[in-house]
Amino acid sequence: NTSRHPDLFTAMDNGFSGIIHKATSEKELLYALDIIRAGSVYTSPEIHTYLSKRRVTYSPVDDDPLNSKWTEKEIRILRYIVKGYHNDEISRLMNLRIRTIEGHKARMIEKAGVPNTLNLILFALKNKLLNINDL
Repeated sequence: NTSRHPDLFTAMDNGFSGIIHKATSEKELLYALDIIRAGSVYTSPEIHTYLSKRRVTYSPVDDDPLNSKWTEKEIRILRYIVKGYHNDEISRLMNLRIRTIEGHKARMIEKAGVPNTLNLILFALKNKLLNINDL
């Protein structure tokens, strides 16, 4: 149901840089701005939870998921995920904050239109974002 907050979904569809909950602390706001300045996307956990529950009608582009603008960073994170690395390990390997990795992972799950990490891996393999050699 996108009728309650259609602007959030419009922002997502148009490649937003960040969506921050109105009750965000100053510390969280500064952190979000750092993430955005570094070229990543930031979504407050409260907003992400809301979007995940409300966007049940979202589906990925089936004909060519590469047209969904999968970034090199996302593909690299996917490769670490399929090798069994945890968010903190991926964070260290990529020299990014753990919250940045969590945010990328959440957005990839949403972009693929899947409910969890396992289904994200299956989606990536099925749609040739990854191949068997990445395992």
